[in-house]
Amino acid sequence: MILSEKYKVVEDTTHISLYELVTKDILDDNKNPTGETKVVEKHIAYFSATSQGRKQCYNRLINCEIFEAETLQQILDTVERCEQQVVDFWEAQK
Repeated sequence: MILSEKYKVVEDTTHISLYELVTKDILDDNKNPTGETKVVEKHIAYFSATSQGRKQCYNRLINCEIFEAETLQQILDTVERCEQQVVDFWEAQK
């Protein structure tokens, strides 16, 4: 599940992984930038695949998103957006 342009949550039967999506330059053989970019996943944390682990993961995700916000309105919008996406995702899993 991708809740934002910046983070990705991957859940399997044993654990939940939280990744940050980072844009990196593509380098040529001489380590010079080619002008192209690619998105890579930077691992942030593992959580158990339980309701408690899921809660911890989404709390961490929202905290990461809020940390980057600059105004109170951005914080409120981020929390509302993430909450709605999580609710929609888990309702679709039923």
